[in-house]
Amino acid sequence: TAPGASAGLFTVACGGAVDVDDTPATQVTCNVTDVGTITDINVYLNIDDPVDPGFVFVDDYTSITLSNSSHSATLFEGTQSFALGNMDATFDDEAVGPATPGPIVGTFTPVTSLHTAFDNDELFGTWTLAILDEFIPGEGNELFSWNLVVTTADQPQVQVPEPSSFALLGFGLAGLVRARRRKAAK
Repeated sequence: TAPGASAGLFTVACGGAVDVDDTPATQVTCNVTDVGTITDINVYLNIDDPVDPGFVFVDDYTSITLSNSSHSATLFEGTQSFALGNMDATFDDEAVGPATPGPIVGTFTPVTSLHTAFDNDELFGTWTLAILDEFIPGEGNELFSWNLVVTTADQPQVQVPEPSSFALLGFGLAGLVRARRRKAAK
């Protein structure tokens, strides 16, 4: 593949943020330096209470949205059911179904299709995760980590001449130089 290009399946670790249950939305960015055309993208989130693990009302989040410079997709919308539980989840269009109230642990379909939003987009650039809590903000929940799990299409191959091609070119140039010197000597 071309220098700096990525092809295939890989994970981009995007870090975390403190106190992500707030109004206006907490926005966490991830600057991706890998390049490639997206053919599949999934998003992993780990949200919990750092003081009292598992004592989180992630279901009261109004929305969790992923965006790049061109598109956005809603991963999760809470039902404000007061269901207790953390979020240790992957959002994947191929999952069986959406997240339900309570601990959100496993793999779930996003609210908005990630394929529709991001397939054929360029991976390189700034990605933003926006977490909005309008129901009961300020509980101190923490985004421990989030990752983009991405499959990209193969990048165009850079054609590099074979060593024998260079040798052939060298012999040809040497022959031209010799012929020119002969002609000049006559």
